[in-house]
Amino acid sequence: MAYFIQEGYFEKHINRMRNKYRKKRNDILSLLTESPLYPLVHIKEENAGLHFLLEIKQDYDYDHFISSCHTKGLHIKTLKDYGGKDDKTLIINYSSLPLASFKEAITILYDVLKKL
Repeated sequence: MAYFIQEGYFEKHINRMRNKYRKKRNDILSLLTESPLYPLVHIKEENAGLHFLLEIKQDYDYDHFISSCHTKGLHIKTLKDYGGKDDKTLIINYSSLPLASFKEAITILYDVLKKL
């Protein structure tokens, strides 16, 4: 491990990962901003590591919203799920999901919100 760090391989690895995830984040944000979902949400903290926050602008019943998302196979977490009081801000972790999954998730989320 010391050799790995001393020879600069660790720094190269970190830079590769930083670039990989920056591109992935930018691709996801582009999907969002070009989708019909975009007017219904506000993107926050998009430069915060491997996640960002997606605030839903419209009022809704939290339990019905969560149930509707789960029924359609979309498992989401809000700040409320982590002990906060905010149930309108979703935590979007993009580290391990492929881009195609986000396309589908955006469509599902839009369908759920327009029916609330």
